[in-house]
Amino acid sequence: MAFTDTQLAALDKAIASGVLSVDIDGVRTTYQSLDAMLKLRNLMLEELGQQSETRQRRTLAIHSRD
Repeated sequence: MAFTDTQLAALDKAIASGVLSVDIDGVRTTYQSLDAMLKLRNLMLEELGQQSETRQRRTLAIHSRD
């Protein structure tokens, strides 16, 4: 599914407002929970090639005394 920056912005605005419904181009979508909205947001960010703030980058360092 192809997402747009407009859809992402509308979802971000709804999340920030604490509401579970989003209106985009006259189409209203109501989500079951904030968790569902955040999961969709992460999917949108991934597909749009943006980094999710909720993702953590981990680095593993390996050391040797030899």
